[in-house]
Amino acid sequence: MDLPDLLLLHFFRRRHEANWNEVREAYPYDDRRLREKLAFLETNLHILEHSGTGRGTTYRLSRRAAAILSEGVAYDMMRRLDKEAIKVRILSLLEDRPLSNKDIRSFTDLGRKQVTGLLKELETDGQVYSSGHGAGALWHLRVKD
Repeated sequence: MDLPDLLLLHFFRRRHEANWNEVREAYPYDDRRLREKLAFLETNLHILEHSGTGRGTTYRLSRRAAAILSEGVAYDMMRRLDKEAIKVRILSLLEDRPLSNKDIRSFTDLGRKQVTGLLKELETDGQVYSSGHGAGALWHLRVKD
């Protein structure tokens, strides 16, 4: 499992179930990559299950995964991600597309100023840059030569 898999697991543990649009809103991968992630978690790891088809598809933790997580097996669901893990997550998502501050807040549970601070740190480190101003500003991954 990689970091995006773990974050999807965290999302479903907190939400219990979600439809396609809710998952897509929380994890702004391109649709193809997100479908692959969900299929991997369902088919290979048996962590998720789904019901319905098309726009009516609902995803939830499998019974086995929910039982393990409810026992608290080395997994603190209510603890926020630490700062470095959030930075890694932001960089991972920026590989797919530019993100706004609002996009990043949707999956980190951080406030606007906290996200701005993290983005400024990543900018100072030369890892990201912004285009635009205010609420319409988008953050991009800086491509290394």
